[in-house]
Amino acid sequence: MSDRVSDGSLVQRAQRGEVAALDALAGRYRPMVMKIALRLTRNRADAEDATQEAMFRMFRALLDFRGESAFSSWLYRIALNSAKTALIERARRLRVFASAHEDDERHRLEPVDGSTPEALTLAAEIGAMTFAAVQALPLDQRNALALCQVDGLSYLEAARIMECPIGTVRSRVSRARQAIDQRLGAISAPVDCP
Repeated sequence: MSDRVSDGSLVQRAQRGEVAALDALAGRYRPMVMKIALRLTRNRADAEDATQEAMFRMFRALLDFRGESAFSSWLYRIALNSAKTALIERARRLRVFASAHEDDERHRLEPVDGSTPEALTLAAEIGAMTFAAVQALPLDQRNALALCQVDGLSYLEAARIMECPIGTVRSRVSRARQAIDQRLGAISAPVDCP
């Protein structure tokens, strides 16, 4: 199935029972759903469970989709809800079984040609501090920041997905940036001595 086929066309065909159209929608959006789930759960197993649940919810609710919003926005909301449900389930499991903390997936910096050990160390420290600053944000601010800054959505698109006014999204992104700036304010570049 070609990527040139619009979401609307695929949705209509899937609503009429065309399995190939349903498969095309799933194939087109599964990576986006997994990315959202990984960002929120920070755990591959939970993200895979959330992705599977989101895709199942999409299949089940597709007949009720009326096209009042973009299909991607509608599915994005399902993905967020599935990831939140996965977080609740993980918290419940942790309370019941008192298991060890789950490991976070962290991005590793690859050496760049010509980088000094000091520059690589500083870059790694900045990366770790930035990651910690983002993870310390409240979930609503982290989601707004990720939708607008990472996923490149407009404030209007993010507002539709988050089901809140556009001003709220702007405020959450602004507060998130301020919080990150405050945490990173202590970082200063090393001064070269003559």
